Amino acid sequence: MKSMKEASADNFISDKEVFLPRLRSQHKSLDYIIYDISENELRARQNPYKWSIYEHLVHIAVYQEVFRERVDIILTESTPVFAQYRAEKDENFARRVKTPFEILLPYFNKSREELVNKIDSIYPEDLKRFAFHPVYGKMNMNGWIEFFLLHEAHHLNTIFKLTARYRYSLQ
Repeated sequence: MKSMKEASADNFISDKEVFLPRLRSQHKSLDYIIYDISENELRARQNPYKWSIYEHLVHIAVYQEVFRERVDIILTESTPVFAQYRAEKDENFARRVKTPFEILLPYFNKSREELVNKIDSIYPEDLKRFAFHPVYGKMNMNGWIEFFLLHEAHHLNTIFKLTARYRYSLQ
């Protein structure tokens, strides 16, 4: 008899139709969240020790590529082990944070389209492939996709809060 944890891992979002709509649309909330914020305002840190809105945007844009690469590795290797991603150690993040928003946005959208196409092309049996995360442990592909979406949602929520604080400060 399987434990509840093992049974949950086997059945965890076993249908791509559950997470593909979120993958295709979740990031589009940015259109609403930052519609009236200038690039200078996006880049301004409200707290000198915390990321700016722009740094959060760059992080979720760059992490899409990192995640797509991890998906490729999960599909081709037997139970890979990944190090925890650290934006502050990523040269791509450092480079992208310097790029103008008008360049970042098309990069973000193209990267998302590539990620969606990659996930959409995964065979159902490959959704059961596993990899290890240093904090969350052994997860199947479904778990990794859910982790990606929740991680992105966390940053979108933070961006929402930062823009709300900025708008409130103008009142």
